[in-house]
Amino acid sequence: MTSSKLIVALLAVATVALTSSNVPPASDARTTKVAAQPDSYPFNARFVTTTANGTTGGVCSGALASPQWAITAGHCFHDAQHFRTAGAPRYPTSVTVGTADLKETSGHLRQVVEVHQSPVNDIALAKLAQPILGIRPAMLSTTAPHVDQQLTFAGWGAVLPRLTEPAAHLHLGTVSVATTAATTFGVHGLSPSAATSACLFDSGAPYLSQPFDQQPAIVTGIEVGGPACPHTSTETVARVDVLNEWVHRIVDEDTSPRLGPTPSPGPAGTQR
Repeated sequence: MTSSKLIVALLAVATVALTSSNVPPASDARTTKVAAQPDSYPFNARFVTTTANGTTGGVCSGALASPQWAITAGHCFHDAQHFRTAGAPRYPTSVTVGTADLKETSGHLRQVVEVHQSPVNDIALAKLAQPILGIRPAMLSTTAPHVDQQLTFAGWGAVLPRLTEPAAHLHLGTVSVATTAATTFGVHGLSPSAATSACLFDSGAPYLSQPFDQQPAIVTGIEVGGPACPHTSTETVARVDVLNEWVHRIVDEDTSPRLGPTPSPGPAGTQR
């Protein structure tokens, strides 16, 4: 059974019925993810859209790719019919960067002023109104993911499968690449559980082939969809290595995302 990880603007969230066949007994996201340390993963991005009446319309995860550009899932920016949109966001969207715990520190807050949608997969680049200085952006991989490669997942998704609110703390998990395709790849959970998986509001979260404690962090893919969490099935991730030329055409050379190889090169769902 599938469900959307993105709670879209102007719509209430329906209660998700989990499929018991691929969910371990008594499992929930609190046992399938771990909380990030307060000062870790400073490049992580938390996107929040605001509806016309001032309420929160949607939350997505992402990563700072350069001082003035962040990367996330393309479907995080959409119109009233939920088609992906480019240009100025249809709904006012803010980004918080530089904190792993909203209760401890507010981080850096910026508005999204421009969106570019990938022509080949569900990824978007979002331009911030002002650069964020003093935080080292994540690098974008130039190498294809390969089967059995281990990646670190970092997102702001819900910590219970039926919750309709995002977490106030960044959460992590370890996954392994199960399948690869031309513009996407599939992953399954490894640690802290075989059911480690993305949940609501984890759309756009980065999968890192080199995590925060092994600087610089390298983003291999972006969360785009999968079954209701937690699950032991395959989650769909959009590849970033196929977008290098596209990224460079959009971002000015002096502020472009820093592209670099992954440390473990190899062979080459449903929206959340």
